[in-house]
Amino acid sequence: TWPALDGGEVRLSELRGQVVVIHVFTTWSLAADLERDALIAADRADDVTVVGLAFDPEGYALVSPWRNATAVPYLIALVDEPTRAGTGALGRIVQIPTTVVLDAAGRVTARLEHQVEPSELDAAIARAR
Repeated sequence: TWPALDGGEVRLSELRGQVVVIHVFTTWSLAADLERDALIAADRADDVTVVGLAFDPEGYALVSPWRNATAVPYLIALVDEPTRAGTGALGRIVQIPTTVVLDAAGRVTARLEHQVEPSELDAAIARAR
């Protein structure tokens, strides 16, 4: 569970039944920015939900204007302290961007700790299906 940028919470348990793509990013990461179109395309699939997890230390104050400027349509959550400390469900985040793909049962099927090419993301989603 992470705080949702638009209010409320993003609960992974509520996304069971979907392939979930968790994209850990910062608003200033060029590599993460280059992945945006592939993430938007993935989120359009009926059985896929993309969650952008913003790792920016400034949180809402920086991420909200970024969201308004980029108009990304997928869910955006703000990193919590356990995730930032590496003690949350995602373990230690050593690289930005990191993309984690969960299957419909909530199992990790891919952990990509680098800039992901669209074909690589598509293949990871296909394996999760």
